Amino acid sequence: TAGEQELAAAAEAGRVEIVKLLLKSELGLGYPFYLAVRAGQMDVVKLLLEHGAEPASALSDAVETGNVEMVRLLLEKGGCPHGGSMDYAFSLAAFHGHLEVVKLLLEKGIPAREAISGAASGGDVDMVQLLLEHGANPDDGMSSAAERGHMEIVKLLLEKGASANHGILEAAGSGQNEIV
Repeated sequence: TAGEQELAAAAEAGRVEIVKLLLKSELGLGYPFYLAVRAGQMDVVKLLLEHGAEPASALSDAVETGNVEMVRLLLEKGGCPHGGSMDYAFSLAAFHGHLEVVKLLLEKGIPAREAISGAASGGDVDMVQLLLEHGANPDDGMSSAAERGHMEIVKLLLEKGASANHGILEAAGSGQNEIV
């Protein structure tokens, strides 16, 4: 409806007073909440949570964007860090180097194995090291690192016990001859 579109636009722009007015019309909160989370509009997100927005519905979006304060808020309000689209979002956070978000999710019990491939693909040595320290299997990141030519990560994974056989086909197929 037109009212929901206005609410979504106000939420994304962080227009708290307009959001308050539109909330009196009992419009749907889902899409405006999603936009506010993705845009990092903390005050609007808090307001929408107070009016019944579901924290779990946008937690993976906050993780993906790397907004650690937003992730923390949604977790405090009942967002569940396990299952659904969270595994993919966790992997994306590792890929994009959102270190603080990854640390927070590790503290909340998400297995490191869910993100090692994303971290290896992204080429972030510190992220890969962190995930290995939290129990990720070095073999799980080998194919991604080899395929993208991240030699330093390949060496780290081998040092941590990855099989040299993992990733050879991917490296050869993507022209990463120095790794082969």
